[in-house]
Amino acid sequence: MSGSARVAVVGAGAIGSLVAGRLALAGLDVTLLARGERLLRLRAGPIAIRAPEGEVSVAIDARDALPEASFDMLITAVKAHSLPGLAAMLKAAARPGALLLPLVNGMPWWYFQDSAAPGGSVKAVDPNGALAGSFAPSDVTGAVVYARAALDEQGDVISQGAERFVLGPVGAGGDAATRAFAALMRGGGFPVDVSNAIRREVWTKLALNLATNPLSVVSGASLESMASDPGLRAIVAGILTETLDLAERLGHRPAPDVEQLLGVCAAAGPFMTSMAQDFAKGLPLELGAIAEAVFEAAARCSHPMPMAQAIAALAGHRARSATLPSA
Repeated sequence: MSGSARVAVVGAGAIGSLVAGRLALAGLDVTLLARGERLLRLRAGPIAIRAPEGEVSVAIDARDALPEASFDMLITAVKAHSLPGLAAMLKAAARPGALLLPLVNGMPWWYFQDSAAPGGSVKAVDPNGALAGSFAPSDVTGAVVYARAALDEQGDVISQGAERFVLGPVGAGGDAATRAFAALMRGGGFPVDVSNAIRREVWTKLALNLATNPLSVVSGASLESMASDPGLRAIVAGILTETLDLAERLGHRPAPDVEQLLGVCAAAGPFMTSMAQDFAKGLPLELGAIAEAVFEAAARCSHPMPMAQAIAALAGHRARSATLPSA
């Protein structure tokens, strides 16, 4: 893919804005898809990106629709449950041979795609196969994103720094797509690691997400508290064990063990998970990608996950109850 590739970033939240902004600062041809108040803010003038290393200002080409057959590389930065509804638009906006980089939490729809042919979607995150049918696995680059960023009241991006992307090919023949996206992201100043075992990398973050996100909704506890409170720590450790054992049965157990992952929680400080933040805002929870997709995979190999399922069920009930009218 040439340096003149046209890039679309779909999703103008903190991560999407951060990626689009830094790519634009690097002089790349970037269009950011945004809607509503966010679109108005981006069109009103440059936004700031504030990080520990300093502050920069950037004007981003923001639009509410993507022109058809216009982009060589597409990056999505939306919640997993929103992605299937964007499949047709993404396919229409792509030029022939366009590449896709989905930045999602949880288990991605492509997890069971291990050949050059579309298919094998995870139904919890791609119920009708729209995503699996839109891009060949060789054109999709898997990603695990480590970043903590938010939008402030002015619509500027606040990054806590130390962002890191782990990229890897999804299907056979995907090395070229991975190299292209790695070069793109590095050009934007992001640290990138390339892995030939991207599914194993997915489990490192997914295990932590499943063990802490639903529990944070139920308990209201931060990552640090979940690692230090004896009762909560035992629950987190139990779910981590269930999840890592599943990853091993699927042939993709990651390197960190339970104690190391608990250490990651402890080191995070009084940080609330993204699911707890969504719950506080009354937004839908990402239980499909973070929990239900994992349980779907567990059912494939008859792997029991009683503790994880119980906490996810409680989180779902609490979210539903919060939206019910009072008696």
